Amino acid sequence: MLFKGKGNVIMARGQIALEFVFILIMILVVVTSFAWTAYYLYAGYSEEDVQTGMQDLGYSLQNEVILASVVEPGYQRNITVPEEVKGAAVNISGTENEIIISYKGDDMLFLIPNVTGSFATGYNLLKKNADGTLTIE
Repeated sequence: MLFKGKGNVIMARGQIALEFVFILIMILVVVTSFAWTAYYLYAGYSEEDVQTGMQDLGYSLQNEVILASVVEPGYQRNITVPEEVKGAAVNISGTENEIIISYKGDDMLFLIPNVTGSFATGYNLLKKNADGTLTIE
């Protein structure tokens, strides 16, 4: 008989309290694990989303320059390069035949026809001059 005497009742209550604390600790560990996993997956998705947004910006600018290179002289287009993509600052630069977008130490390179000037955040004017050259102002 388990409850025969006062000492056994105290031991039974102590065992129940110990089991309760153990179950609470296990639940806390499981909930913390799920929360950490969810945060890790969300952070990874967010970084991937920003990277995709930067690539989309680069491809869009690349397509604009390629289009300008094949149309008639006199073509002009105002292009706005945003300062942020999905909350991340845009770091854009370029040379005569490439656009470079940098994000977290990685450079994304987009090849373009030869141009004078390069894109910057804010308003840019892309035009094809009478001699067929491209200019970004």
